[in-house]
Amino acid sequence: MPIPLTFTYSVGPEIQEEIGIGYRVMVQFGRKRILTGIVAKVHQKAPEAYKAKPILDLLDDYPIVNALQIKFWGWLASYYCCHIGEVMNAALPSGLKLSTESKVQMHPDFELENPGYPMDERELLILETLEKKEEVNVDQLESVVPAKDLHKIIKSLLGKKAILVYESVKEKYSPKVEVRVRLAPEYLSDSNKLNELFEGVKGRKSKKMSFSNFCNKYLFLRMLS
Repeated sequence: MPIPLTFTYSVGPEIQEEIGIGYRVMVQFGRKRILTGIVAKVHQKAPEAYKAKPILDLLDDYPIVNALQIKFWGWLASYYCCHIGEVMNAALPSGLKLSTESKVQMHPDFELENPGYPMDERELLILETLEKKEEVNVDQLESVVPAKDLHKIIKSLLGKKAILVYESVKEKYSPKVEVRVRLAPEYLSDSNKLNELFEGVKGRKSKKMSFSNFCNKYLFLRMLS
């Protein structure tokens, strides 16, 4: 997220042995938002300004970045006057940044009738939902399975290559248009005519008007897009 700070979350006993710098974790941010975070530091100091929320899930069996890379992100944020969350967002592929705003769709190579892996009831519910709809937001799937289990199920389905997770990107393209001026062909090859042309512009009372007449009479205007 484009915020200047890092936040402290509590580590449950079930993941204390596995967690470390560079691991992805699923955390609650605010009242409802669920986001993917990267562990930047493991420490024993509880925050004073707020009560640390628990980490919901450890998403990886190994770190996806190392301490040196996180330090480099901090340098980039300082150099380009932005936040480290923005650098992380640009550095990580969308499939590694699961959040409630992420979109989910069934993998094009996956066949529900022949999944190739054993599927439990909750996984099948999500897959049946995706079979009916081309794509859904992660938070919309909370009506299909309990929110507390959703991200573990998505992680499992990703590992079984049954779904794809991505971010929706909306871009508005506005072409840049420039007005450029060039000499008419008959003045490009004849220096005498060109000198006469400039002599005719000299001494005009209104420079703006003389240039306008100059362009209208002797030059091409073209729009470049």
